[in-house]
Amino acid sequence: MTILDDILKSGAYTRRVKRAGMLQKITFRIIEEDGIKYLFSGKFFEIPELIEAANETGLPFKTKNGKVFPNKKSAESYRCKTSI
Repeated sequence: MTILDDILKSGAYTRRVKRAGMLQKITFRIIEEDGIKYLFSGKFFEIPELIEAANETGLPFKTKNGKVFPNKKSAESYRCKTSI
């Protein structure tokens, strides 16, 4: 099982992140917005830390200070395509 499978199965992802100069364990939960699933936390984070996490997991992140996608990916890469 990959890290992506684990995240999607559990609906959450816990990561050690640096906030205000201190390492903390933060749990991100999966939310869906505009047909895109994000790992979400309602806190502020340093953008380089989020980019590293997005590249590691392969999933986009959404926090109070914005949305971050893995390298060479955009929102269209994650939008759910449904036919009506």
